[in-house]
Amino acid sequence: MTIQSFSKILSFCSFFLAALTLLARSDPSIPSERLSEKKTSAVKEDSRTYLSRINVNQASLEELKSLPGIGESTARSILEYRKKNPPFRRVEELMIIKGISRNRLEKLRGLICVE
Repeated sequence: MTIQSFSKILSFCSFFLAALTLLARSDPSIPSERLSEKKTSAVKEDSRTYLSRINVNQASLEELKSLPGIGESTARSILEYRKKNPPFRRVEELMIIKGISRNRLEKLRGLICVE
């Protein structure tokens, strides 16, 4: 499997999961607190929860630290990397940063973007 085909499969899966999430949000039989447990609880500021993704190419230290599994050290490493390198083109490139494994990236995938 080539990297391009793998990338296309990942894009499709992300789109599919987003569509399922939207469908689930419109289902009144699912309590809204269950929907927000994983997707929105990590992105908080001033005790409000935001539904938008954090752009890792523009996020502040505090925004990065609000992500699950991203502490002060990893957030600073992302900021330092951004100063010395071009913007991230894909979220998978975050695995360059020490402390971000494939497992951690999968937990962050729905909460971040690289627009």
